[in-house]
Amino acid sequence: MNRYEHIPCPICGKPFTKDDDIVVCPVCGAPYHRACLMEKGECIFPQLHESHTPWTPPQPESDAHTASDESSAEAGRTCPRCGAENPNSALFCNTCGTPLSMPHQANAQTPPYSAQQGTNGMPQGFGPMPFGMFAQAQSVPPEEEIEGIQAQDYAAYIGRNAHYFLLRFRELARSKTKIINWSAFFFQGGYFLYRKMYGTGILIFLIQMLISLPQYLMTYQAMTSASTLMPSDSFTSITTISMICQLLALAMRFVCGFFANTLYMRHCQKHIAKARAVTSSPEECRALLAKKGSVATKLIAGLLIAYAAVNVLAFFMLLFFL
Repeated sequence: MNRYEHIPCPICGKPFTKDDDIVVCPVCGAPYHRACLMEKGECIFPQLHESHTPWTPPQPESDAHTASDESSAEAGRTCPRCGAENPNSALFCNTCGTPLSMPHQANAQTPPYSAQQGTNGMPQGFGPMPFGMFAQAQSVPPEEEIEGIQAQDYAAYIGRNAHYFLLRFRELARSKTKIINWSAFFFQGGYFLYRKMYGTGILIFLIQMLISLPQYLMTYQAMTSASTLMPSDSFTSITTISMICQLLALAMRFVCGFFANTLYMRHCQKHIAKARAVTSSPEECRALLAKKGSVATKLIAGLLIAYAAVNVLAFFMLLFFL
């Protein structure tokens, strides 16, 4: 179902239908008919852009006057990602599968169809831009199955940035198309540890150490050499080994980047299967997934501190031995 159905287009005033070609402003989130926006050329709400205020759909007068404090208190829980209303007892959004960890009152400031900004400057819940600044809405329904598992189960385990991974998982399941994960490309083993893929992360760190070890040994030998001028053969060997190590390290980055989403999908599937085996209801299963999943922020912070300490120690040891 089109989330903007029955809402009037701000330009032509005609209500949107489920078959309309709709684009949204990535700054304020206002929807338009594609033809209307292309004819107009720009969003008609510059005041919202200046005040950084998200667009909200117009409320019918009857709804505005009949809503009471009592009914609003019983309205349920608003999803912080897509703005959909859910029952008070819901643990996850019925529209996008996002965990609902905050009560309705805490999310009262999040309007429906809100334009929360994603990492690419677009409202969360919208896919790649087909032209200019505007994009057509994309989402994965919570009941949609990806390789036999509902999207809301994946979302419960993924936690942070679930929308990105759900779209990637669906693409992998449908076409086996691999899209590079740039976070995994740059951070490699650290990224997998961040996503609680501890075995994969440790293995990648060990491979990186093996790749880098010859280069470090050769560099140390060159720095501690008794002669100021190294023999040409030794210099050639060091240069060759260094280039090979750099090429292997670059290849390792591409392997991590291209296979990260696939490995993470398999990781999620394994943990979802384990959670299903020890729980008796979907709600209990998703609650357990939300507890076991998400990301290892504290671990990464500790590793960064340890990495900095090791580098400082290595620097002083190098000064001491030289």
